[in-house]
Amino acid sequence: MKEHSLLKAFNTHLNTAFPFLAERGKVQLILAISGGMDSVVLSELLRLSGFETLWAHCNFHLRGAESDRDESFVRELAASRNQTLLVKSFQTNEMADRWKMSIEETARKLRYDWFKELLDTPELLSSEDAERVSVAVSLPAFAKKDLPKDNLLNRYLVTAHHANDHIETLLLNFFRGCGIAGLHGIPAHNGAILRPLLVFKRESLLSFAEDNNLKWMEDSTNQSVDYTRNFFRQDMIPAIKAYFPQVEDNLLDNIRRFSEVELLYTESIEKYKKRLIVKKGKDCFLSVRLLLKTGFARTLLWELLKNYGFGQRQIPEIEKLLSATTGAYQDSTNYRIFKNRAHLVLTPLKAVESASILITESDIEISYASGVLKISRPGDFKLDKDPTVANLDLKDIRFPLLLRKWQQGDYFYPLGMRKKKKLSRFFIDQKLSLAEKEQIWVLESDRRIIWIIGLRMDDRFKITQATKNILKLKLHTTNDCPN
Repeated sequence: MKEHSLLKAFNTHLNTAFPFLAERGKVQLILAISGGMDSVVLSELLRLSGFETLWAHCNFHLRGAESDRDESFVRELAASRNQTLLVKSFQTNEMADRWKMSIEETARKLRYDWFKELLDTPELLSSEDAERVSVAVSLPAFAKKDLPKDNLLNRYLVTAHHANDHIETLLLNFFRGCGIAGLHGIPAHNGAILRPLLVFKRESLLSFAEDNNLKWMEDSTNQSVDYTRNFFRQDMIPAIKAYFPQVEDNLLDNIRRFSEVELLYTESIEKYKKRLIVKKGKDCFLSVRLLLKTGFARTLLWELLKNYGFGQRQIPEIEKLLSATTGAYQDSTNYRIFKNRAHLVLTPLKAVESASILITESDIEISYASGVLKISRPGDFKLDKDPTVANLDLKDIRFPLLLRKWQQGDYFYPLGMRKKKKLSRFFIDQKLSLAEKEQIWVLESDRRIIWIIGLRMDDRFKITQATKNILKLKLHTTNDCPN
């Protein structure tokens, strides 16, 4: 092998960026090898640097005979180096149809799910695994021993992503639309996955490969502009280079700066989360006043809500809730955020898990923690003394209704009384125990309580001779709920 500056730079980078790899005998490396130039170069750099590795190759069967050709090449290369190899075949097209995902997303999920399996397996290879690998060599000692249970991260998986991949990821994220997290490119250290080539450009890797007479396989799809990354690689970046020759170095510098900015940004967001969010059970209350006071409510709403299934395009509509009337809402797949007086309330759409539930005009049945509330509009009215039933005059009721736990300071006008009474006082009069009070829910319309569920309705919404339309509410408790 010829002496090459890349090897020295690679070891210097390892010592600086990955100091935990210094003791070669105490770490276990799994190399994701495709057979392309990048991963072949990385395999040689790791070998020359004194690492003993296990190779892992994925065959996604997406390029017909070419996919099998790459697998055969990797098998032959492993055999020539007396290198242990694991090969995993995937029916990628079939899985993409099953998961309703793109081919790229499916291949990524399949690849990293397998890598995680390899990383998490206490005994990496059994004797049966050894028989299935194509290379007839004894397994390296590290591949057979158990890892200490309290330090699984002694085993790492390394990939051959390099600086040009870094740049393409930055551009891809930027043009797709992303938050600050999308501008740092590919992470060099993500849990047990390491990417030690991110600081090296492809031209350096190619120079090393040619000087050392390394062989590799070319992926024919790399020459097609049908793939977005190839468009950046073959058309966009070369065109920009004609005007800005240092564009790649400048973008790499930007990635480093963006990574540092992200750390400051994330730290600031966490501080705002602590100030803005009050959790009550599975519900989150966001102060409208504090959100508006920040001056950048839209950005905060995105950061607060993105993990609850809300898309970026929904955020402008959610921002409008800050000035909307009580009851306005937006839904994601599993969550609802709605305006309730001075707060935005984030609550699970699975109502039984929520302590704040919106009831729309079209709802006829709502399940919640204490039972099921059935809603109807009967044509006539019969006096019903059952406390689990409320017949209300629909005239003054405004939808959506809010079903929630009672709170200190709540008041209503008990049926038959002209004066308001605080719920806390009403509960004392009813001789309710502390445990019973904790289970009380109220139904609210336009900030006014219309019914203390199962106890008493509000006098302002009672049926009179002038009533034309009736809203009937019937509570089925957890003990008598129908199946």
